[in-house]
Amino acid sequence: MLGLFAGLAPGPYTTMVAATGLERGFRVAVPIAMAPLVTDLPPMLVSTLVVGRLNWGALTLLGICGGVVVTMIGLRFLRTHGAILVTTPTGGPIEPTEASVRLGHVLTSNLLNPAPWIFWFVAAAPLLLAQWNASPARGIVFVIVLFLVNVSSATGLAWMAARARGVLAPINQRRALIGAGLTLMCAGGVMVWQALEGNFQSMIDGQRAVGGVLAR
Repeated sequence: MLGLFAGLAPGPYTTMVAATGLERGFRVAVPIAMAPLVTDLPPMLVSTLVVGRLNWGALTLLGICGGVVVTMIGLRFLRTHGAILVTTPTGGPIEPTEASVRLGHVLTSNLLNPAPWIFWFVAAAPLLLAQWNASPARGIVFVIVLFLVNVSSATGLAWMAARARGVLAPINQRRALIGAGLTLMCAGGVMVWQALEGNFQSMIDGQRAVGGVLAR
């Protein structure tokens, strides 16, 4: 269930996975879907190995930087697909010359997104420690299954989006991608606002009791 939540929960990551599948196809979207194999390692290690937790300043900085990166990716979608009515001499839509989302974009935005850190500090890390304390083998299996379900569900989302390329008319594909760009811009703005309001720290403070129960 944790893996499904991480792989399919609405947010910048899933939006970029689906939009890349729709824009460039399944093969290009697969590395995007597999990004948590890299970007979730720092929050996993920090949340399980460091006794203390992230302070308000660190979460604020993460939220602001992550929100700016996500907003820039949304702007890139709008710049690439914004000219909906522009057509080629044959009457077909102009195809974009490059992908709006690159793997580096996703790695950067995921690393700077406070959501994975909160996910690990609040829920995943206490469960992982509980399994590890019972048996290191159980802890390893927990991590493998979590990441496997996470990446598999995101990859399935990329496949469905890629299949939509053969169903949606080109003009509707562009409209969907413009919608993805607007969604990412809104998500980036919300991330910055949440960081400035201290909401990320409040979420962790409010869930410490839950983490303690899960650890037991």
